[in-house]
Parts: sequence; C-alpha cells; structure tokens
Amino acid sequence: MKALVLAAGLGTRLRPLTDTMPKALLPVDGIPVIEHNLLLLREHGIREVTINLHAHPQAIPAYLGDGRRWGLQVSYSYEDRLMGTAGALKRCEQTFRDAPFVVLYGDNLSDTDITALRALYDRAGAIGAIALHRPEDPSASGIVAVDAGGRVQSFIEKPRPYDPSMGQWANAGLYILSPAVLTEIPTETVCDFGHDVFPRLLRAGYPLVAAPVCHYLLAIDTPERYARAQATLAERRAASDADTNAGPPATSP
Repeated sequence: MKALVLAAGLGTRLRPLTDTMPKALLPVDGIPVIEHNLLLLREHGIREVTINLHAHPQAIPAYLGDGRRWGLQVSYSYEDRLMGTAGALKRCEQTFRDAPFVVLYGDNLSDTDITALRALYDRAGAIGAIALHRPEDPSASGIVAVDAGGRVQSFIEKPRPYDPSMGQWANAGLYILSPAVLTEIPTETVCDFGHDVFPRLLRAGYPLVAAPVCHYLLAIDTPERYARAQATLAERRAASDADTNAGPPATSP
C-alpha cells in the first residue's frame, strides 16, 4: 500500500512554536511527530509515502528528503491554499487511483494497528475503513457509530451538544480507502473527510467499516496536548526500557 500523510496545517493554536516550522516537525520524545508516523507506516509494510505541504513548505522536505534514510520513498504535494483533508487527496489522485491506500493525519501520534484495519477492509469489501479510538472529549471528535459487524451507521463531526447515544468511538485520523473514494471528492474544492466525504458516502449507501484498532491517540494541536504527548511518550519509553533491562525471568536450577 501507499500512504498520504496530511501535514499542511498552519498550527495556529501552537504559536509561537509554529511560527518557524510546521507542527508536524515539532519534536516528541526526541524526534519529529511526522517521523513517528513514518515509522508507524514502515512497521506495517508501507514504503511509498506522499506528504502534503502548505505551512513552511520547505521544512519537511529539508528534513526528510526522499525518505531513503528510513527505507521509504517519499514524495510531496504542495498546496498554495489549504484544501482540507479530502481536497488534499484529490490533488494527488493520480498517485492513489490503482489500489487501496492509507490516509494518515500527520500531526497526531498513535499506535494504530494498520494491518488489522486492512484485514477488516479486505474482509468487508468496503469502500473505506476508519480507525477508531475512545476520546476524552467526544464533542471535539468525529463520532462514529458502528453495528455489531463493524459497519458504520453514522458519522457526526464534532457533535455539539454530544449525546452518549451517538456512541463512544471516535475517528482516529487514519483510514484505508478504495480508489473509488476519489470519484466522490470534487476537484479543486476545499473538502474534508469528516464534514463532507464520509457523510456523503453513507447517504449514497456505500459500505464503510470501522474498528477500535487505536489504543492511544495524542493530538498535537495545543500547547497543553503537546506537553501531554511529550510526557506520555517519555513514560512509554521508560516503561519499555525497564522491561528490556529486566531481562527474562529467573528460572530454578
């Protein structure tokens, strides 16, 4: 599979940190957010990555280059104006028209099991599969209601007010999509998956599936959440190091 990493955002709520760099380059536990995402993609066998750019557009290519340092093939799609999450995909549709692909929000950190999501996508024969997580604040998330088989029944972007009957699972910002989705995105139009494309697909009767394959999601969009991400990954690394240094359990002679 190929992947599109969305990294064009202005990061206005993170200023002044984003006055000189895109938020996807902010370091978390010693490496940029976008590098964490590239490592996640590589872990699941994805080697061809396109990254969309707008804010500080030279910074990410200057850091990543062609991606070979990570064993990846990285290319870029520049937007002279922000086109939204789906509009960004439409601009580079020639890259993704031949096979299912991943779309990933490059300013989030997660442990999404992309392999499990692909298996669900393949089994269901759906037009798309959405990774889900359980949010702290459902009203600030895209709430996804699914049936017992994982088929999406409704998608409500940032419901205000939120009613628990809407469901407890939220969009984790990672999708596996069929190339058929591209025909549902208008050309040169600002368009978003949560507000526009997913509700349109459901109204048209296309099968969408979703699964809770993301155990943690850290949004890097405010100073408070950025600080929490720093602390969370440091704690996870410390726990991992402790497990490694403990070695195998002792055995009786």
